[in-house]
Amino acid sequence: MIPAASREELLSVCKNLERKGAIGCLISGGCNSSGKVPIPYDALKKLNEETKLVFNIHPGLVTEKEAKQIQEAKVRYVSIDIVADEKVCYEIYGLKKSPLDYEKSLKLLTEIPNVRVCPHICVGLYYGKISHEYKSLRLIEKFKDKIAVLVLLVLMPTFGTELENVKLEWEDILEFIRYCRDKLPDNELSLGCMRPKPRFLEEEAVEIFDRIAIPSRVAIEKAKKLGKEILERETCCVID
Repeated sequence: MIPAASREELLSVCKNLERKGAIGCLISGGCNSSGKVPIPYDALKKLNEETKLVFNIHPGLVTEKEAKQIQEAKVRYVSIDIVADEKVCYEIYGLKKSPLDYEKSLKLLTEIPNVRVCPHICVGLYYGKISHEYKSLRLIEKFKDKIAVLVLLVLMPTFGTELENVKLEWEDILEFIRYCRDKLPDNELSLGCMRPKPRFLEEEAVEIFDRIAIPSRVAIEKAKKLGKEILERETCCVID
């Protein structure tokens, strides 16, 4: 990701990207102790007025004030990670937040006019095991008629982190992914870009998900074999 640690940097980076032919930007980053990503919303408002860029933002938890700022900035897409388990939230993210905090944020975001809200669930987040996922899905189900797409990610054990040697419990992970499809038959599901790509996941994903970010050759071949129409978009997976 390209760093933009200030309002001025964000304006400069985004305008430069547009000059180079970019059509949009994903605005994300690390959260603070309140679970928020400190986004300069006034800069986003200015960018929406002065460029044709499409923005997808990851604001983290939001208050009424921030929801109002998102509305005023005329942001089109908002993504939010849902972790409806206090233990997982604290041990993995270091945040003392409750499921109610996530529910309040999701409610506020879905009440903003003309914003497509895209909740994310990171499957296997707790050391490769299923933990918060079913509770997070139940929370999201309350808003199933108001969200644009549910994005599922899978933990990527990353070198240099405390989770680098985690072994993913794939059978349980796949069971949860199938459960999501069964519980939300009328909602769009997207398999997000942050995931490992074992062959068995890529092949099954073609039959479960409406969208797949950066599909592997295996997934593309499976889709063709099944006679599925493939629409390619060089954007974040939540963008229409």
